[in-house]
Order: sequence, then C-alpha cells, then structure tokens
Amino acid sequence: MLFLLLLSSFWIAYNQLFLTLPLYIQDSIDSRPVMEMIYSLGAAIGFDTGEGSQLANIFMDSNGGVKPEHFVNVNAFCIICFQVLVSVLNSRMKPLITIMLGIMLTAFSFLLIGFGHSPWLIILGVAIFSFGEMMASPKAKEYTAHSVAPKDKVGLYMGYYMWSNALGSLFGGLLSGTLYKQIAVEQGAPELMWTIFASLSLVCCGLIFAYHLKVGKRMTLTPES
Repeated sequence: MLFLLLLSSFWIAYNQLFLTLPLYIQDSIDSRPVMEMIYSLGAAIGFDTGEGSQLANIFMDSNGGVKPEHFVNVNAFCIICFQVLVSVLNSRMKPLITIMLGIMLTAFSFLLIGFGHSPWLIILGVAIFSFGEMMASPKAKEYTAHSVAPKDKVGLYMGYYMWSNALGSLFGGLLSGTLYKQIAVEQGAPELMWTIFASLSLVCCGLIFAYHLKVGKRMTLTPES
C-alpha cells in the first residue's frame, strides 16, 4: 500500500496531460501554424480546406487554431505506434530503472511544455511524455506483480494497483484546478505551474527509489523468465 501511495504521485502528474494541458493550450498557445500545416497536407491529398469544410470542423477551434484535444491525441498515437517497440527494448531492463527513467522523461516533457511557448514544442513534449508513460506504466505493473506481490496473490495485488490510478485521478483533478487558477491565471506564471508538476514527478521518482532501498532485501528487480 505504501508503494501504491508513492506511485499515485506519478499518476497525479500524469493526469495533467488531460486535465491541464488543454486549458493551457487554449489560453496560452497560438496553434494556428499547426492548423496551417494541416490545411497544406489536406489540400495536397485532395481534401476540401475551405471555410466550413469537414477538415475545419474536425480540427479547427474558434480562434483558427487546432482544438486542444488533438494535441492530447498525440499521446494515443505514439502509444499505438511505439508501445510494442518500447516494450521490446525495455524487456531486459530492470523494472525499477525503467520506471525511474520513464518518470524522468515525463518530468522533462512538462518543462518543455511549460517553457516552450510553441505548438510544435507542445507536440514534442506530449510525444516525450508518451514514451515516458510507455516505459513507466507497464514496468510499474511488472514491479508490483514480480517484486511486491506474494506469488499466490499476484492477481489480488494487481487489483490493488489500480488504487494508485484512482488516487492520481482524484488528487490530480484537485491540484490541476487549484494550480491553474492561482498560478497560471491569477499570477500569469504557467511556467511555474508546469515546473511544480515536473517536480512532483521527480519527487515520486526519488520516493520510489528510497522505498526500494528500504525494502529491497526481500524483493527482486529482474523480471521473472
């Protein structure tokens, strides 16, 4: 339960991709250059790009930019295309190391999103975040199953694992609303808000490593064959 509580801090940060990023893009990022590229690609393959076209209805927001949810969809696109490859490359790595590297990538992506001020860097940040998620999330489940759970209670512990997601969703929403209003809007410092989210990821990384050191004598780090 302590491990799941610590891991929930990662999911709190993770949920900001879906809770905070759309608002941040809507209020702070000019995404019209991306919409122009979509129009160019659409015209090149024969789509109607006029006002009121299907392409505009799908992608364009009221300001002429790209709807924020399509930036978030980069996450799903990356997972669909690269999850198998990432899993194969990580198959021989120790779960704890992979979890920590994945969390560090998500922290870096938050900094890139917060300080980039460019729609292209937002896309890159979401892609980097996705690779961090592809590393950390499956290996966290593996770590729970092979290193934390007794062999006769793996299924039960995998059910308990979802508590970390639930706590992350609950407190992620509360933290998102509070920080976005007080820091991004009232103080006009969205960079500080994203730095806090990145710091939360790094704190999670450090706490999980400290947890492992504390109880590591009775746990194995290598995946079972």
